[in-house]
Formats: sequence, structure tokens, C-alpha cells
Amino acid sequence: MEFKSADALSSKINEYFSECEEANKPFTVSDLAFALGFDNRVDFLRNKDKCKASHKKLINRALLKIEAYTERKLFDKGCYSGAKYSLANNFKGWSDKPIETEDECLDKLDKILNELTVNISI
Repeated sequence: MEFKSADALSSKINEYFSECEEANKPFTVSDLAFALGFDNRVDFLRNKDKCKASHKKLINRALLKIEAYTERKLFDKGCYSGAKYSLANNFKGWSDKPIETEDECLDKLDKILNELTVNISI
């Protein structure tokens, strides 16, 4: 969805959050995408980086607000799984997979390089 001005986009984003707060509805990426006129969440997340800098900043701030809201839900009883799923699938840097240490990465790289050396020498 294309907005003529940053003010129009900001107004639509603020309207979305206000409606959620009034109705006591959770903030979600899909609902924000819908409120901004996108057909689906995936297109919204893919296209947000293609907009004007002023628009991109507003969208990133809105997404950060949703991310912070979702992160807080990790501490609410009964909400952990849904919040974890949303964070892992909608926001970069969230994963339920353990982060590899530098030594583990270097070991993997050594193994790959050794295999390449063996294959080249044959």
C-alpha cells in the first residue's frame, strides 16, 4: 500500500494501535499489515524495506512496538508459546535454536575446509 505522505501513514498506524488498545486486542504484525492495506503479512514484511526512508522509519517503529509487546508476553502465564512463535517468525534475531559459539563455528569451518582439501588432493 502506498501512502502519499508520512503523516498519512503515521495517522493510519496510530489509528491501528488506538483501536487495539480500545478493544483490548493484542498488537500483531498481520493486523498491522491489514490496517495498512496489505493483502498478507509476508508481502508487508517483504515490501517494508522498499518504501521511502520516512515511511520505512514509521513502519519499523510500529513493528518495534509490536515486537516489544510480544516480547513482554513471554512473561505472561499461558502466552509463552504464541509469543515465542510470533517473535521467531516475524522478527529477525529471534530463534528457539541455540546460538553457536565461536569455537563451534570454527570447528565446522575446519571440517568443511578439511573435506575440501581431501577432495582436491584426490
